[in-house]
Amino acid sequence: MYQYKKFLIRMSFAIFILLSLIALFNYTVDSAGLFHRSNVMHKAAQELLKGNIVAGLGDEAFDDRQFQISLIQLLQKRVKTIALGSSRTKELRSQYLDNNNSFFNHAVNGATLQDYIAILGAYKKFQGYLPKRVILGVDPWILNKNNGRIRWKNIQNYAAFSRLMMHQHSKKHNESRFHFKKYQELLNYAYTIANIRFFIETLKRNKDYYIVPTTMTDDFLRAPDGSIYYPFSTRQANVEQVALSAKKYTQGYVYGLENFKYDDTKKSFSLLIHNLQAAGVKVILFLAPYNPITYDILAKKEKYKLKEVQGYFQTFAKKENLQIVGSYNPHDFNLTTKDFFDGMHCHDYVIQKIFTAL
Repeated sequence: MYQYKKFLIRMSFAIFILLSLIALFNYTVDSAGLFHRSNVMHKAAQELLKGNIVAGLGDEAFDDRQFQISLIQLLQKRVKTIALGSSRTKELRSQYLDNNNSFFNHAVNGATLQDYIAILGAYKKFQGYLPKRVILGVDPWILNKNNGRIRWKNIQNYAAFSRLMMHQHSKKHNESRFHFKKYQELLNYAYTIANIRFFIETLKRNKDYYIVPTTMTDDFLRAPDGSIYYPFSTRQANVEQVALSAKKYTQGYVYGLENFKYDDTKKSFSLLIHNLQAAGVKVILFLAPYNPITYDILAKKEKYKLKEVQGYFQTFAKKENLQIVGSYNPHDFNLTTKDFFDGMHCHDYVIQKIFTAL
């Protein structure tokens, strides 16, 4: 019995030491900027808001959701128009819109409704207002209860500060909950993996980011309006390789569209829009097109609901008197594979063409 207790004590101590080291690592690296304002993310956000083009911070280098929070936190001038959406909305640029001097693109990878609410909540928390116009990139998976997207949890705490959410808690309670959740990240598996990736990427680059004078730079770039430019290999993608990529995209697990179930997602989407409208916000829905190879395969399979979801958004927009631009169907714009760099991301000039309608 004594030996058993001794073993348990040693194991408990070892686990405590291991967890302490993980927490220390996460606190020190802090790729998402949860504990240190002077980290890479805040510095890069400051450069962006100065009007500089920031290079070297690719999608794997850091948490782009926390980067958006840093940007909102540091804003010095009022933003009238924002874009929310996934990577399929990231190439929407200020010059494609009217009133382009007051626009910011807050699109994040694999965005869901929860991301929209959290980012809007950050505007309420740090700036005290909601932008007057919100462009929502509505990808089909945002209505899929089983979309498998969980990255929104990195910023879920900010949803508590949004008037778009139910008021069952006081602001003081929400502040306490936020700080509690923040320190939970010290032992969060996902945040640990993100920090390991960030640490490795930083060692490879020997620098966190750098400023470039022009977007004609072969790297992953973030423009002053928050939109992104991909490296030349993506911007000038080989059409044959794109075609292979588009076909491969439809094989096996299809991003966010497997086991498609609505449950309460339509209700949640409707509530978001109605609350935005009640707050005086003009909402524009954006449906980014799929590669024609991808679309032609997926649209024939009822389980992916591409046509059904697009029909829902079009009907909803008409009923609520919302502007809606774009289409999942690339044939509506006479697009071909050369207009894409993979199965679901078009080149920026396609987005420019679509938003000409505004």
